[in-house]
Amino acid sequence: MQIFRSARQQAEKLSFEADKLVRMKREEGAIEETKKELRIKFTELGEIAYRLSSEGALDHPDLAAWAATVSAVEARLDEAEQRLEAIRNEKWIGESAEADAASPGHASTQAGPTKRCPKCGYSAPAVASFCPQCSHRFQIPQRAPVSTAGAGDADAEDTADASSAEPEGPVCGNCGAKLVEEAAFCRVCGSPVD
Repeated sequence: MQIFRSARQQAEKLSFEADKLVRMKREEGAIEETKKELRIKFTELGEIAYRLSSEGALDHPDLAAWAATVSAVEARLDEAEQRLEAIRNEKWIGESAEADAASPGHASTQAGPTKRCPKCGYSAPAVASFCPQCSHRFQIPQRAPVSTAGAGDADAEDTADASSAEPEGPVCGNCGAKLVEEAAFCRVCGSPVD
């Protein structure tokens, strides 16, 4: 009898431990899902704060510094997207034209994509945040979250890199972005061109 009682207790204990393990895994999964939802909400909150700060509706020194950092990163991203689009638009000139071409085997580039400003009708670069003609702020597309870990250190390096490179053509006196020809306002930060 003692053996059966001991075996039954062992079976009950194993059943309890298995049930406990299942409930723990279920709760751990729920916790991870809640943490994921919280990270998404923080990302959305950051995007809203950045948009409000860019529009001048939210004013705080720390937020302004982060907004400037984000603007600089967006400007670099815009320039990289423009370079990528220019590369996509390249056309092979063929072997017969290689002898005449300055860079054999390379394509001729065309103007990048544009978008029409709803306020003034100006044909602005597709990656512009502001209309270079009237400073209308274009709708900001949703982007994947960017890690801000070590942003302060990277910021100093980016500034050093940007100041050592000689940009071609006029640049914005406020943010340093390359200006569109005959622009009245910066396409990145919306500042008036001097």
